[in-house]
Parts: sequence; C-alpha cells; structure tokens
Amino acid sequence: PADCLSVWSVRRPVPRIWFVRRHALPANDGVSSTGAASAASAASAASAASVASAPPEESKRAMLSFALPALGIYLSAPLLSNIDNAFVGRTTGAAGLAALSPATICTDQALYLFSFLGRAATGLVSRAYARDLPGREEAASAAGSPALFAALAAGGALTASYAAAPRMLRLLGTDPSLIPAAASYVYWRGAVAWAALAQAVCLSVVMATRDAVTPLKIIGASCAVNVA
Repeated sequence: PADCLSVWSVRRPVPRIWFVRRHALPANDGVSSTGAASAASAASAASAASVASAPPEESKRAMLSFALPALGIYLSAPLLSNIDNAFVGRTTGAAGLAALSPATICTDQALYLFSFLGRAATGLVSRAYARDLPGREEAASAAGSPALFAALAAGGALTASYAAAPRMLRLLGTDPSLIPAAASYVYWRGAVAWAALAQAVCLSVVMATRDAVTPLKIIGASCAVNVA
C-alpha cells in the first residue's frame, strides 16, 4: 500500500500538468489572437465612425446654398403683404388700410387652409427624386402631378367663391362703409387664387429636387412685378 501510495502521489500531478498544457495554452493563444483581431476591428470601426460623423466642408456649403435661398422664399410672403400695405396706405389712406384687414382674411387665410398641398408635394416628390435611378425626374414629375391638380381644382373653387365677397365681409362683421373697398381687394386677389395655389405647389416640387435658387428667382420676379 505504501508503494502504491507513493506511485499514485508521483503520477498524480502528471495528468494535471498535461491537462493544463493541453487546454490552457492553446486557449490562451486563441484568446490573444481573437482579442487582438477584435481590438483592431473595433479601432477601425471607431475611426470610420469618427470620419463619417464629421461632416465635410462640401456638405456644409451645400446645406447653406440650399438653406439661404429657401429662407428668402419663405420671407417673400410677408414682404409681398408689406408691399400691398404700403401702396394701399399711400393711395387710399387709413380707410383703405382698415378695409385691407378683413379682405386679407378672406383671401390669404383661405389660401393657408390649402398649404398642406405644398407639404404633400414636397414629401411625395422628394421620395421619388431621392432614388438614384434613371428617370427619376419623370418619377418626381408624376409624384407631384396629383398635388398640382388638386391645387388647381381648389384654387378654381376659391376664385368662384369670391364672387360673394360682400356677403363674406358682412359675415365677418365688417363695417358697411369699408365693404366696397374690401370687396374690391378680394376681387383682385381672388381672381388669381388658382394661380397662387398652383405656384405654391410648383415651388414645393422644385425645392424637393434640391433646387432652391430657381424658386427664389421666381419669387423675386413676382415681387418686382408687384412693385411695378
């Protein structure tokens, strides 16, 4: 028994050492190589993400070249209104300016009710134009056609409804002495309501194709014609 115990005590560590060498050493080599590969891939991914997250100067210039003309387009509506106010005040005085307030409610506020047509056209056309495929211009044109047709139909209905401008003004509680001057303004503005809605949709379609300079030129020309 003593000899067996001594033999067992001598031979016992050998399998234990062999087990460690067989399993631990290759495992350590594999972990070290895998860890190095993972670290390298993580470092490369982080560097790529940092490069992608930093916008280049060309992107900033492209954004400004679109945003600044677009800002001028959206500032055109109050500019045109101020031009009307200035000329009405100089030609007719305080009474004309007083008549202008209910008249613009009948015209401008009614047009604002259909501003969703331009928003819808922007979404539809931008999705069609964003696909970098041949014929995307035709696809964008087809996407904006329903909104343009709806704008023409709604604008025609508005133009026809302005034939009852005096009744509209009376419903708004306009002073009877101001109704003739206010109705005259409604007639003139209402006659082109269909064109105003169609123009809004067309400008939205053009801007959806990443062109904000052409609409700005059109708005600038309309301001010049309004002043003239």
